Amino acid sequence: EVHDEDLLKLLIIKNQDKLNQNDYLGEIMNMQQNIINGCLILIITMLIYQNQQLQDKVMNMNEFSQSSTVKEMDKLKKIETAISNNASNIQLVINSSEKLEKKIDANIDIYSSYKSQILENAKTIKNIENYIIQN
Repeated sequence: EVHDEDLLKLLIIKNQDKLNQNDYLGEIMNMQQNIINGCLILIITMLIYQNQQLQDKVMNMNEFSQSSTVKEMDKLKKIETAISNNASNIQLVINSSEKLEKKIDANIDIYSSYKSQILENAKTIKNIENYIIQN
């Protein structure tokens, strides 16, 4: 019987370690999600700011375009191309953000399923402990 009690204690310690590891994993996933979200916000903000700056340049160029030389018109075309490219880049960032959100949601679902299993194991261990104490 001493051997069985030692075995049960070992099982209890292992399951408690798994609970602690799962909590740590959840914290890491939350930190990763916060870092990813922060980076995405920064990138989108920079792209929007750059896009606004380029749009302002286009507006200024449009005001003077009638008296501009061919060289100035070429610059305007380059700026318009840059704005178009920026819009494409913003869409790519938004699409990437949506994909990352789906992956994060999937990871959270996996974490939740493990957490419920561990909680069930903890209840079982508690029942075993109570049974051992009573007997």
